[in-house]
Amino acid sequence: MLNHIKAIIKACDKLNLEYNILHKSQNVLEIKTPKQNLLFTNGITPFNSESVANICRDKDFTYTLFHNDLNLPKTVSFFDPNGGEEYKSYIEFKSHQIICEQIINQFSFPVIVKRNSGSQGKNVFKCTSKKEILKALELIFDKKSNQYDYVALAQEFVNIKREFRIILFQSKIMLVYEKIINNAKFVGNLSPLHWEKSKTEVITDKVLIKRIQESIKSMSKFPDFQYIGLDIVIDDKDKFWIIELNSHPGYTKFLEDNDEEHLVNMFEKILKNYI
Repeated sequence: MLNHIKAIIKACDKLNLEYNILHKSQNVLEIKTPKQNLLFTNGITPFNSESVANICRDKDFTYTLFHNDLNLPKTVSFFDPNGGEEYKSYIEFKSHQIICEQIINQFSFPVIVKRNSGSQGKNVFKCTSKKEILKALELIFDKKSNQYDYVALAQEFVNIKREFRIILFQSKIMLVYEKIINNAKFVGNLSPLHWEKSKTEVITDKVLIKRIQESIKSMSKFPDFQYIGLDIVIDDKDKFWIIELNSHPGYTKFLEDNDEEHLVNMFEKILKNYI
């Protein structure tokens, strides 16, 4: 049984909610509430639609939908010039070289080049030269790789001072924790929780949480995004940036460093909305 499923069950016990485990893996969970039945499967919750999950997974969609309301780094997408026939109508630039020139014209160095639908920091590159951009595009558009993506993104570089994961439910902050790399070692993956000896730490500072809530107040304009993990950073000028949205945030690393009770309490607060 996954650890966050255990936490959800403990929250049910605290609320005297009936639940059933529906699979031998113990990772398919049905909760019966007065308002509706809720079905959890592995890391997927019943709170978001498939459309919401797709928008969160597709970073170009995310930027297009949210950049006028939230402070996201400038992002531009490029289709694989050698993509399949089904993508032919979307291809605007006919070579890696032309895409590279477009990136250089629209961004300053360093620039982030990454695959559109990636996760866990895979195929994310901090590029400081034309040569590095071309190499990043080659890797992203490598059809022989299991990390292949038919869309590459160029993204404005943010000089990160601190990074947080925020769990939102119905636009309200449920949990905040910081991704700490002060004593960690970079091992090739820009995502902080993939650094060696990185840590997570629950944030309880009310002033900081209030500032974060203020920076994401426009999330209330998007009620379909019920349960979201937001990656938020503070840059070297003390400015907040939203880096990514996740429709099914994971808690493996969080539970390595923090007490399960934080999750139990969070899911208890969420489930109370259905009583």
